[in-house]
Amino acid sequence: MTVEATNTTSNHKSGKTVLVTGANGYLAGHIVDGLLSKGYNVIGTVRSLAKSEPFEKVFKEKYPNSKIVYEVVSDITAVGGFDYIFKKYPEIKIVLHCAASTAMDGTGTEDLKDVFLTPTLEGTKQILTRLDHW
Repeated sequence: MTVEATNTTSNHKSGKTVLVTGANGYLAGHIVDGLLSKGYNVIGTVRSLAKSEPFEKVFKEKYPNSKIVYEVVSDITAVGGFDYIFKKYPEIKIVLHCAASTAMDGTGTEDLKDVFLTPTLEGTKQILTRLDHW
């Protein structure tokens, strides 16, 4: 993999809009940061707006001229759960799917397949299906 250092002020990706699902996650947060630093417009999905507030504050301070918007997709497994985003933002050209189930209750007694793997795979299938539609 080659990483190219560029001056972000001369590398603005005007008009390029990226949807990042699960935008408040650890990896997705770094992805959003990288995209904003390169001048991309970012639409991030979160399960609740409260989860986006710390990220939104940091990114708006760090990149005051950037476009970052958070939208709620409370259930990534819901059929058509991402549809309103593609309707609202037809300018989306790139999708980076980082959302995953986090339904663990912390007791350590959960069946990982039922609470993590199956919902995460179903969410991935849903967004892939919707991409084909849009």
